Amino acid sequence: MLANGSTLEAQGHVDVWAGGTLGALAGSQVDIASLEVRPGGSVTGNGTAHATTMVWAGGAISGGGSLEVLNVLLIRGPDPKTLSSSSILCFGETTWVGTGNIVVSGSSTIGIVGPTARFIIGNGQRIERVAPGDAVLAFALGAVLEKVPGSGTTTIDLPVTLDTASVTANPGIQDLDIVFAGGIIPVP
Repeated sequence: MLANGSTLEAQGHVDVWAGGTLGALAGSQVDIASLEVRPGGSVTGNGTAHATTMVWAGGAISGGGSLEVLNVLLIRGPDPKTLSSSSILCFGETTWVGTGNIVVSGSSTIGIVGPTARFIIGNGQRIERVAPGDAVLAFALGAVLEKVPGSGTTTIDLPVTLDTASVTANPGIQDLDIVFAGGIIPVP
């Protein structure tokens, strides 16, 4: 766990394996070129970590902090991925494939942010809310949601917020097997 005032800069690849933890408290600085969180690994703390690219193959992100992925986020594999009272923000391309659900609880945010940000769903899995809270899937500042046709029905149990002035969904997105069980909330 990096304490207030600490800095971690990793220019190579950082793997967080089962039983391993990458932690950042408020006031610390974590900058990683390439991060992979594997089943049983965790990223925790109430600080902010930055990764240029990230693979989320399993494990947990928790602790109230924020993980910001600046370029590419690949969510893959059969294991569940847990987001608990934290935020994961992607400013580039997010691709979700594989059979593992994303399990969300508490005040969590999955944010797809910016004019070059895209969330491409290539599976028939769930983003599942398992506990009360104000968790949300948010698209802002020109972000795009895409669903790969023929990849099964994806269910999003969270409210989805759309900045209607700047977010574009692919034409016919409702016909591409996404169930918005948590509802769609336009943001004025």
